[in-house]
Amino acid sequence: MSSQAQSLNGSAEKISQSMSYVTHIIQDSMKSHETVNHTVQQQLEKTRLVNEEADLLNQMSDKLGQLVHDLEPVAANLSADYTQDSFSSSNRTVPAIS
Repeated sequence: MSSQAQSLNGSAEKISQSMSYVTHIIQDSMKSHETVNHTVQQQLEKTRLVNEEADLLNQMSDKLGQLVHDLEPVAANLSADYTQDSFSSSNRTVPAIS
């Protein structure tokens, strides 16, 4: 009986050690999972901020495009006025120096 009890005791000790080892592995896995989850959450937040920034840049681009479109007639008029002024001044007569 004594050797059988010692054998059972040894087996129980090995089972206990194995359970401790498995528990340790599970705890490490849970910590790794928490770290990965935290990293993923940070990346999602960064992605959200980048998307917001991209939306703002697209809005600014649209507004600048509209501004350029709105200013094209003004620029054309200024260009026509400048061309007309240049043409008029080139036809003026300059008095001769005597």
